[in-house]
Amino acid sequence: MQRLRKNGAPDATTPLDALDRALVEGSVGFTALFRWFRDREDNENAEKVQRASLAWFDLQLNAVRAAVTALFPGFTGLRVDRSALRMAVDKDSAPLFLDQLSDAERNLLALTADVARRLAIANPELADPLTGEAVVLIDEIELHLHPSWRAAVGADEGRALATAVAISGARPVLDEPPGRVPGRRWGVAR
Repeated sequence: MQRLRKNGAPDATTPLDALDRALVEGSVGFTALFRWFRDREDNENAEKVQRASLAWFDLQLNAVRAAVTALFPGFTGLRVDRSALRMAVDKDSAPLFLDQLSDAERNLLALTADVARRLAIANPELADPLTGEAVVLIDEIELHLHPSWRAAVGADEGRALATAVAISGARPVLDEPPGRVPGRRWGVAR
């Protein structure tokens, strides 16, 4: 029997559910992440009450939280704020809603959390779902990042999602190609 979420949509219950909308352009969004996170957090809170233990945590949620903290060391406590029904995070101990983050922070957080969520769904048998193997295809991530973040994003994503192989389509920017004016920048599509 397939479990349903509160809104009537199917719950992610099998490893194949990790692939849901994985290859749809623009599918890394907050809606699916928010719904999944909220539902898992509701279950986590109910389990804490039932066990009478605030120390208990949902393994999949914890994997997503750990990936976000690994990518953004100052970010902790990813959660759904129930009073506003919005996702929130503590940035350097200051509580913020995700829409208060910069576009680059929000987009990179959403990408990281979505990949971690998919790894957690695909690898429910692992003690650390982030150690599951995956291939992640990202097209032109540099278009959505501040220039100072572009060089670091590969290393940071690798730290957050250590066993995922990331393949990024990119347009590297080259300086001074033959026959061009020195100092002028141009892009080459691979």
